[in-house]
Amino acid sequence: MSLWLCRRRRRWLSCGAPRKGVLVSPSRLLTAVLWAIIFILIIPLYLRVAFVDPVDFYKGGIGAGDFKAYYIAAQLLRDGQSIYDPVLQDEAGSLLGFAPDQVYYVYPSVLAHLLLPLSRVSIETAARFWNGLNLVLLVGSLALLTHSFTLRQRLGRHYPWLIILFALAAPVFSALRIGQANIWLLFLLAAMVTFYRDGRLGLAGSALALATVIKI
Repeated sequence: MSLWLCRRRRRWLSCGAPRKGVLVSPSRLLTAVLWAIIFILIIPLYLRVAFVDPVDFYKGGIGAGDFKAYYIAAQLLRDGQSIYDPVLQDEAGSLLGFAPDQVYYVYPSVLAHLLLPLSRVSIETAARFWNGLNLVLLVGSLALLTHSFTLRQRLGRHYPWLIILFALAAPVFSALRIGQANIWLLFLLAAMVTFYRDGRLGLAGSALALATVIKI
């Protein structure tokens, strides 16, 4: 009878001495806490910044503070007007509800050409699409740099610290918030480094050239 009970309960209890509790090492516990912070706090924060009221610049916020200049330039380009005329940019901004603020499009026209499809939708929809793409490029940048410098292997259990510090860095967070093209540059430069270290020099040069013509 005792043997039968032992077999029935073998998944839960041992038939000999009581099983000792499994202790979790402090380093493993800290790693779990860090990953929890990433998935519970940081990712929702970034999703909220990217998609909830992304264009609050005209309400006193900073959302789309730079993206609106890109969007206006794409609209002017679509209509065959000068994308560098500050008066036209101010007029187009006023139609969107923005007061003149001296934030003008001053980059090569490549970026405006890339944003032509977004100029046909509302600025709110365009900003959400732009922010979503920037989120993908941020993740891609971190992945490329991690691969190029074997950061996952070098840092081991400390790797989540890198993700947290990267996500909370002021230049990264503010670039996403105001819709800057700097995230594109980060991705292209990370790609350049990866291609260069892999010996694909042509692709490395192309990534650098594209980064240069987007925003000199």
